[in-house]
Amino acid sequence: LLNLQGASQGSDQDIAAALHSDKAMQKAKEAAKDTDFQSSKHFVNVKEKPEADTPVPSDASQADQDGENKYCDPKVFRFTKESDEHCIKRYLSNKHNIKTIQPMSSTLNFARTIKFKVTFRHSTKDRPLKAVLKVPQKKFILEPYSELLGFYVDRILKINRVPPTAWVELPLSWIQAAVNNMDPLYIEWFEAFVVSFEQTQSMIRVDADGQKHMNVSIQLWMYGLHSLEDTSMMPPNHWEDYFKSKMTIPDSFRQMMPEIADLMIFDYILCNTDRGVKKNNYAIRSCVKNCGSGPAPEDG
Repeated sequence: LLNLQGASQGSDQDIAAALHSDKAMQKAKEAAKDTDFQSSKHFVNVKEKPEADTPVPSDASQADQDGENKYCDPKVFRFTKESDEHCIKRYLSNKHNIKTIQPMSSTLNFARTIKFKVTFRHSTKDRPLKAVLKVPQKKFILEPYSELLGFYVDRILKINRVPPTAWVELPLSWIQAAVNNMDPLYIEWFEAFVVSFEQTQSMIRVDADGQKHMNVSIQLWMYGLHSLEDTSMMPPNHWEDYFKSKMTIPDSFRQMMPEIADLMIFDYILCNTDRGVKKNNYAIRSCVKNCGSGPAPEDG
């Protein structure tokens, strides 16, 4: 907020903006006290703000100097034990490789949780190196753990579809700095659901200097993906029937059946009910429509 002590030296617009922000913050604080705050019935969608892409005080001297970032290739989907070892343990797990943190969009019908986009020091225009950061929060207390568990289950089953995912302890102040560049409602949402929520307290460590740290999941952001329904891999209507009866399987679906079977088993083990052929389901390349609108960091 602007400092109103020297308001006489500022413009009328500055004064008005400060008063508006103060009122908005107070309104958000009051809203956060309601038990229905950000509930499904009263959810307020949040859009990304480019100006909230916030630099973090990481130490460049402790960042990757050995080229480990090359194993975190956002356009290569053939994950191996070697690439996982280098990408996860030697790159994603090193907090000093992080350049900026930015709150992502949250919408009720698509992705309603608090989450963040991470941009790494070694990101370039030709090879963007980013990740999704997830935190424990009210209603989704196991959010980051679920991402990590999903990664390990994927590797155990040898499906190899989940991008490299790291478990990282970050200073809470790094995340809060990005949050503070958002609107008052988002700031209060983060405070109420993440920082002050009783069940997240055990997940926050306070060091000898009084600085708070939180364990989060950081998952590599992949490129070249498209919504399944926009690709040639989209199953035909009533595709479930082919798993139930002795029907003749169309050639167009025969290649896709093992992929869907793997995904069904994977989601069953994880108790994931939030996926369908038209939701949270993507294919590599094979795009036939809306090919310019696949998942990208700007879309969330």
